[in-house]
Amino acid sequence: MNSSVEEIYLHFGQGHDSKYGKETIEAIPENVVGIMDRGFASLQRISELKEDSTRFFVLRLKNNIRLEMRESGLFKVGGKEAEVETRVVAFCDLENRCEYRLATNLPAERKNAIRNEEIGEIYRQRWQIELL
Repeated sequence: MNSSVEEIYLHFGQGHDSKYGKETIEAIPENVVGIMDRGFASLQRISELKEDSTRFFVLRLKNNIRLEMRESGLFKVGGKEAEVETRVVAFCDLENRCEYRLATNLPAERKNAIRNEEIGEIYRQRWQIELL
């Protein structure tokens, strides 16, 4: 796994991040992981990201989004009106006493499997960008 950050797209808060979701998805090169924060989290966006098997994502879910674990190990994200099934990884930042729940389409099985700990580390790398 190559963990280098090669391109950074910054948005400085002139509008809601969600407005830039389509541009962000289209900017993710093939076979690269796009890392997005809660402002990009929507059930529609997760569905769109899952449809493209050439791009990968790690997307932080909003704290109030409903999760239900399925027998398959995937999670139903959302409620009765709208939902999407995806892999969800959770980790805690003990220093800041904060839980992070990440939706992803990175593989969990077979030879290309990405462990939960690695997905947490991918998201943590996003924090380094914020410090620039």
